[in-house]
Amino acid sequence: MPAWFRRPGRRRVQDAGRTPAPSPEEVYLDAARHFLDVQLSTMDVLDSKTAQSFSVGSVVLPATFALLNLGTTDVPPWAVRSLVGALMFYVMLLICVARASNIRALEYRPNITTLRKHSEAFPGDALQHWVANEHEESTRENAKVLVTKARWVGAASLALYLEAICLSGA
Repeated sequence: MPAWFRRPGRRRVQDAGRTPAPSPEEVYLDAARHFLDVQLSTMDVLDSKTAQSFSVGSVVLPATFALLNLGTTDVPPWAVRSLVGALMFYVMLLICVARASNIRALEYRPNITTLRKHSEAFPGDALQHWVANEHEESTRENAKVLVTKARWVGAASLALYLEAICLSGA
């Protein structure tokens, strides 16, 4: 590569100083570990979204009822229907949040005791491959759990949106 094309401050890496390419077992283990980490962080994101939906839905409904009670005029019938609708969607929100919150456990394999036993019996490459296989199995199991949780969180978000629409109509 010509000197004028290189970025300033970067030197060419000499062949003698290069690190060896990772083994296939290392690549597989790294990818499997990454997929498992992504699933664990996805679970955290879904938990945060569940908590936010519950918090917003629980604050907005009582605040609207309180503001309507401050007025001196009677609440029109269409507003009462909107409030009843909002209350129904809030109950739906509570059910969905409860279902989403009950999905807590994700699979994280390998079992540490089994890993210790295998580490004494198998060489490094074989052990890395076995650990990667265990991580892959965990990601397969976790995918089902995460899809179910995401559906409940999505339903809770929908209930929150519908509650907000009904409250804006009141």
